[in-house]
Amino acid sequence: MKTMFSSLIRLSSLLLGFSLAGASFAGRECTTHTPQPNTIAQAFALGESVTRLLDRDGARVAIIARAGSDQSKRGVRYTHVAFAARDHVKGRWTVTHMLNHCGEDTADIYDEGLANFFLDDLFVMEAKVIVPSDSLQTRLLEAINSPLKRVLFERQYSLIANPWETRFQNSNNWALELIAAGSAPRREVNNRRQAQQWLRSTGYQPTKIAIGAGERAGTRLFAANIRYSDHPDTAWQTQRYDVATGDSVLHYVERIDAGAAIYVVEYGKTPALLRASAIPTERRLLQAPSISSSDAATNAVTVSSGTSSREQVLTGVRALVTGYACRDAGYLRQCHELNPSRCESLVRIAVNECFAPVSDRELVEAERNSALGVVERIGMCAVASVDTSLGVQQKRAVSSSGDSCADFRRYQAAAR
Repeated sequence: MKTMFSSLIRLSSLLLGFSLAGASFAGRECTTHTPQPNTIAQAFALGESVTRLLDRDGARVAIIARAGSDQSKRGVRYTHVAFAARDHVKGRWTVTHMLNHCGEDTADIYDEGLANFFLDDLFVMEAKVIVPSDSLQTRLLEAINSPLKRVLFERQYSLIANPWETRFQNSNNWALELIAAGSAPRREVNNRRQAQQWLRSTGYQPTKIAIGAGERAGTRLFAANIRYSDHPDTAWQTQRYDVATGDSVLHYVERIDAGAAIYVVEYGKTPALLRASAIPTERRLLQAPSISSSDAATNAVTVSSGTSSREQVLTGVRALVTGYACRDAGYLRQCHELNPSRCESLVRIAVNECFAPVSDRELVEAERNSALGVVERIGMCAVASVDTSLGVQQKRAVSSSGDSCADFRRYQAAAR
């Protein structure tokens, strides 16, 4: 039973709530479809692989990248970069990154689970992972946990933000400038302009993205999150724009941090070591708390010493289901127009009610079949319960995306 409980708790730790946030060069691609079961399973598996790799490596923080969309025609493989921190207040191996608000020209910084990071309709289920040298890890953790994280953040978003200007920012700009703060001498980088000066002085090279006149005209008219006004006239004339892509951030870190270990993790494959750290793995592991993979999963959800295993599972399931059911693009938010706090409150109550009839024997059986299946069943029950309690009178006819709310509630069929 301990293994089954650990599996369910690991699910909540990896997700910390679903969100449908995709990426082009950096940011999110708005979609409202429900992730298919095989996509969810692959995201969980990839998140698990990265978690095991980071635990085995003894890392405290890592730089991770995903391939959100096929940008091979532009010479880009990895489109979005984030930080994965081991001992985060929101759970072991929490991802911190900047994301564009869906369909808008603004952004914010989010903390999410590892599986959620890969639940983005990715072009390929693959991650590149850089475990920085110990000194850079220390400085990055300081920056992530300090006000500097917000000082280096610009709410005004542009997918193709000029990395040498401060008017706009994309998600990779933010990560890059935080890395600059961590790699520069202490107190040398206190704002975005100083971060960019450090990057220029240490040879950061942005990616040159080709955008023709026709494509530029179309994006100016129809895409709120793509802005050109921070680029020089030469970019217009040559139709090539400097952009911080995931690739350019990774290349910069690989060059400036000779002590970093570099991996590629693909779904269903053993992680590939591209470059070993200058510090032997054994020494790094001595610097990290000794934790087995099952212990790491159990500790992913904080519980009091007197909490039963069943309550641990409920805590994990509740966190996972509320995050998924109350996402921006979800049925409850769109068709019942619930604000996030009210939605989460209603769903938490419903999860408690739907979890109560599940016997310990059923939970044990889930270990032999699919722990995810139990979570899905409880989630469907909770959403149906909230939907019924709110009634038809509080339901919109169509979602914000224009779908019929009656049709939009096809999450049960899609999830099976």
